[in-house]
Amino acid sequence: MDKKEIDLGLTLTVKVPEGMEDSEILDLIFRACSGEGDPRNGLNMLANVDFAVQDQIESNIRNIGSPLEIVGSGLSVKIKGDNRTPRQRYLDEQKKS
Repeated sequence: MDKKEIDLGLTLTVKVPEGMEDSEILDLIFRACSGEGDPRNGLNMLANVDFAVQDQIESNIRNIGSPLEIVGSGLSVKIKGDNRTPRQRYLDEQKKS
């Protein structure tokens, strides 16, 4: 069976304080998406947005009788329109420091 990566294209629109750096915004969103701040102290895997979305899509796929099987997922947090790789984004941020 072949594998294909599907970009869900989830976009969040957030209000940010004046002067807040993109790197700080991305760090906060990534931490929240990874379950930090969940009142269950991150003990529930559904606190992790990546896992929760994958789990729900898997359930929906089974329920519609689809032959698709999700074998993994990943979360890439970036400012919309930023087409750099995560590695290049990291290197660029290090240059600013």
